[in-house]
Amino acid sequence: MSAEIIHKGSGVLGNAPLPTDLELQELAVNYNAGDPALYLKDSAGAIRRVGGKASTSAAGAVQLTNALDSTSELVAPTAKALKEVNDKHEAFKDALRYAKRLYVDKDGSDTNNGSSPAEPLLTLRKAIELAQPGTAIMLGAGEYTETCPMQVRRNVGIFGDALRQVTIRPTEATKYDGIFEVDSGFYCYGCTFTGHQQGTHNGVYKTSWVVRFNTAANNVPIGANALGAYITRSPYIQNCTSLTARQNDGQGGSTSTGVTGGGLLIDGSACAGNSPLRSMVVDSFTQINLGGPGCLIKNDGFAQLVSFFSTFCEYHVKCETGGQASISSSTSNFGTYSLVADGFSPSPIFTGTVQGATTSFINVVNLSAPRIGSTARPLPGLLLRIGTSFYTVTGSVALTDGNSGYRVNFYPSLTGAVPNGTTVEFVRRSQISTGGHNMEYVGAGTNYSALPENGGIPIPANEIVETNRGRVFFISFDHLGNLRVGKGFDVDGASGDVTITTGQFNLAGLNAIGPFKRNGIFYGEQLQEVSNNTTLLSGFSGTADGNTVPTQNAVKTYVDNKFQTALINGENIKTLVSGTGQANVLGSGSVNFKTINGQTLIGSGDMVIAGGGGGGGSAIFRSTVTFSTSDGSPATMAVTHNSTSSYLIGGDTNPTLTLFRGRTYTLNVNALGHPFRIKTTRSTGQGDMYTTGVTNNGTDVGTITFVVPQSAPDTLYYQCEFHPSMGGTINIANEGDTVGTVNLPRSGMLLSVQSTKAGWFRLYNRAAASTADATRVRTEDPAPGSGVLVETIATGTDTIRLSPAPMISNLESPVTDVYSYRFKNDGTAGSAAITLNYLVLEA
Repeated sequence: MSAEIIHKGSGVLGNAPLPTDLELQELAVNYNAGDPALYLKDSAGAIRRVGGKASTSAAGAVQLTNALDSTSELVAPTAKALKEVNDKHEAFKDALRYAKRLYVDKDGSDTNNGSSPAEPLLTLRKAIELAQPGTAIMLGAGEYTETCPMQVRRNVGIFGDALRQVTIRPTEATKYDGIFEVDSGFYCYGCTFTGHQQGTHNGVYKTSWVVRFNTAANNVPIGANALGAYITRSPYIQNCTSLTARQNDGQGGSTSTGVTGGGLLIDGSACAGNSPLRSMVVDSFTQINLGGPGCLIKNDGFAQLVSFFSTFCEYHVKCETGGQASISSSTSNFGTYSLVADGFSPSPIFTGTVQGATTSFINVVNLSAPRIGSTARPLPGLLLRIGTSFYTVTGSVALTDGNSGYRVNFYPSLTGAVPNGTTVEFVRRSQISTGGHNMEYVGAGTNYSALPENGGIPIPANEIVETNRGRVFFISFDHLGNLRVGKGFDVDGASGDVTITTGQFNLAGLNAIGPFKRNGIFYGEQLQEVSNNTTLLSGFSGTADGNTVPTQNAVKTYVDNKFQTALINGENIKTLVSGTGQANVLGSGSVNFKTINGQTLIGSGDMVIAGGGGGGGSAIFRSTVTFSTSDGSPATMAVTHNSTSSYLIGGDTNPTLTLFRGRTYTLNVNALGHPFRIKTTRSTGQGDMYTTGVTNNGTDVGTITFVVPQSAPDTLYYQCEFHPSMGGTINIANEGDTVGTVNLPRSGMLLSVQSTKAGWFRLYNRAAASTADATRVRTEDPAPGSGVLVETIATGTDTIRLSPAPMISNLESPVTDVYSYRFKNDGTAGSAAITLNYLVLEA
């Protein structure tokens, strides 16, 4: 600073020095009032302006200030003023921050703390990681592609800006892994879920669900006895949509095919063993999972589903292994099935021991600790299992005889005794109950091709599916307005016709029924009484009115009193035509002679028909006889039981069955508590079972199918597992001749043979002739005197007229009216009806 500073000046507006105008340590001053400024030359040779206005649009000098309310270009804020602005901004953000809220937005960043709308997070997954119990996550509009599954802590809620503006989808790598795994108190509102899939990933077949319980949740510190969800408040999904498809997101018009992800999985086994609840709640939730499942409830899980809609799903709601659901105000659209209930809980809820039993109730003591819940009580709706038989509990009351236990009522009644000490089990059946459920085009398909305008055809049987003792209790309307109340009451929406299909419908209290309508026209009378009055008069009016029908007993008694007693027992007709004398019946036409009430109308004397018989003491009658050939046991047989004494098969008691090798037989068994077993010996227990070709051998309620193999032995047996008297013989035979007998006159003329099946018919004059003719082939004529009266070959349903008519006569000793026959069935399996038309020469 030793050199003297030299000043140079200019009064010209805007005039500034050049680098050649100044030396180092020289100053130049422009003193013009329009733009005053000071210039100097730096050590690099550049001219620097020291003072003056920042803007060239107006005259004046720049002023520094702490006040921020000026808009003048001549005023600039100081650092202090700027700090005050920053402090106020931070205070504003602090005011927006909320300790129990996290904000997520597509303009955010996961480096933010997410505590205010001014500093949102970018991903939902980051917000879930930061969320603590009680946190609400506010999700801004946009599509979020997240690494899944996202495990959500207890009592965390997720709130989307708007249902159709907030979309959550898994990444491509995690599309098979599910979206949310949740715990108690979870809540989700206003979100659409898409892109979740079903298929094989890394060698494992998976189904991706929108929401399921978190099996890894650690709730041990708050009382859980193991890992898993510990539900004290049911997870709640409200105003959300699951929209996914195999090839696309399932938008309108999609014809995507193949299975895809599902909506809700409510698996009770994913909860800690002592979890107070195993349930979820839904309100206004829509599932459009093209080809994928809707809501699956299993392993004693429970769901309360309100305004729950399903479109194009494999099923709407399915309960299995003891899962149960309560549904209201909901609709199933298209898809494969609507409501499915299958089976019961995989292990007993609790067990007990029988101490006294009748057919309608049992006393149960020594009840075990319940597997779920806190009390072992046989409540209505549980299933009581005794051995392999199941009964529905209808009620229970505590025992009052000093024992700790319950008297349990159930349906249906027992059919046999239950010994004291028998262990019984109580299980929870899979069950759905719903009222006012809409069924629209169920079964028509799982994409938009199922729409009626695209040719979709609904399958009514797919609306309600009950298997393996699962139950669905429902009231429903379909797309045609047809009303169904359970499986026994139907109202046709178009005609108003009501159909009741139940064996226990009670009409007590009705004053009248009818008249009935056919094709819109009323026919018949109004019925007001069914009377057992043997005078055929109304018990109400005492007259033969047009509103009363008699019982079968009343009609029979009336006829017996009026006709049989007066005519037969009074010997009137019997005396007229019986005895050793001759009776004449005059006139043309036909006369039928029958046996009435055990009284023979024609005795040992002769009968002459005037003008047509002759006087030799004989008469000629033309008649027919129709009989069915034996074809063994029927292809389908109903098997019931008579207590513990016998099986009833086709109404017969322990009958001998004849089955043919190569044929298939179906036995529909309804013998609760009496397992029906096909065996090689008549023995109780489960040993000596014959299993070749037999399906479901040993069921007590179900279907047994027996495809008889060619290797089957000639004799088998059927036997109850528990009761020696319940059983019989099964004869196994090869397809071939059917041998039988038919009643014909001792002598006569055979006019025609009619058969309902193709086959070879042979009639013999004695049984020995039938036996001797067994090996002859049809291309070989019978030998003279061999006893073959007639043989015919029918190629279908034929009537073969015999001309000239051959004589038939019985050569048994003594002579009878029983003739032997053989029939070789050339048609389909089953008996043939044979009709013989003949003239009687000697009765």
